Amino acid sequence: MSGRLRFLERKALSIRRYSSDKSSLDISRNGRTRRSKMKTAVVSVALLFLFCISVTAFNTESQLIDNEVELQRAREDVNRVTPNLRDVNEEDDELDVDDDTDDQDDNAEDDETDNENAETSDSEEETEETDETEEADAAENTEEDSDVAVEEEEEEDDETEDPPEPDVDVIQTNPCDLFPCKPGKECYLTKTNKPKCRCIVECDSSETDFRVCGTDNNTYTSECELWRTKCIMKQNKAKGVQHLRLDYYGDCKEILPCGEHELSEYPTRMRSWIKNIYLQMYDEAEDMGGLNEKQRFHGRKLVANRDRLQTYEEHHIDLMSREFQKFYPLYKYPIHWKFGILDVNPTDKYLSKRELEPMRAPLVPLEHCTDTFFSTADENKDHLISLYEWAEALGLQEDDIDSTLTTV
Repeated sequence: MSGRLRFLERKALSIRRYSSDKSSLDISRNGRTRRSKMKTAVVSVALLFLFCISVTAFNTESQLIDNEVELQRAREDVNRVTPNLRDVNEEDDELDVDDDTDDQDDNAEDDETDNENAETSDSEEETEETDETEEADAAENTEEDSDVAVEEEEEEDDETEDPPEPDVDVIQTNPCDLFPCKPGKECYLTKTNKPKCRCIVECDSSETDFRVCGTDNNTYTSECELWRTKCIMKQNKAKGVQHLRLDYYGDCKEILPCGEHELSEYPTRMRSWIKNIYLQMYDEAEDMGGLNEKQRFHGRKLVANRDRLQTYEEHHIDLMSREFQKFYPLYKYPIHWKFGILDVNPTDKYLSKRELEPMRAPLVPLEHCTDTFFSTADENKDHLISLYEWAEALGLQEDDIDSTLTTV
């Protein structure tokens, strides 16, 4: 009986131990499972956080790139629009400032000249006094010097004298050659051989056949005479002289108003005129003012078909208009070329009133619609004609406008 009881006690003890070990094992397993799940959750959250950060950084970088591109475009627009902000009134103001500066320079030059003359007179007086003193001293030493000279001459007669070295011609340049003056002025040399500018004393008589009309509606015998008159009037401080400029070539006359129909035909005549000028310069040698090699290359097709083209003087406006439509590609380069010839001060793809003057002045007496045409071509009324405004006014399509063709 006692043995049976001990067996049962050991059995119960083993069962309790087994149950305890099993529960401990289950607890440890559950702990490890929870820890594994927590680690997985933490890693997932970290990966999600990193992914969000990378997406945010990518979007930020893309936005920065877009902002930089927009900023660059804005800068280009500002650089392109900045020249348009100039105004004719500003040009007149600049002329006034330049004229005032010239007057100040002229006054300063006159003061310098007066000072130089005063210093020269003082130095001449001092020189005269010194010369008188030296003459007195020389008179006292004349007899002694004469005796010494006789003895030296007797000694030199026995010796052979070396021939004198020939004078070397020194090429001297005129300082005025490198001292440019504004229109209406000429360079002269002061007593100290310094170049200065002054109003032209007398214009070349050979230029009197080229009469011009000024903006004051007065006819001048030459362009030189016009600028000389302006210079003299400026010295006399005449009112309104800063606005005096060349209006057009020839005697002053009444310019008739331009009608709407005449204005519509003007681009056709202008295109034909530009084409003819190009062909004439093509026939001239480059050293004689003709086209260079690059300009000849771009216009080679126009020259090859010159016999098939018509001239402004010989055909009606309707025929020239149809010719432009038929030979449209041939007109593309001459229109760009003429713009590049005018766009020189500065070369910014915009034509100011001053840059248009070489083309406008000869045309006004022949074509009374010239000023109206240029005013109409300036669509944004900024007193500047851009390359696009120029090309569109002469009939070119926007896709055919190429700024590289204006480089001369």
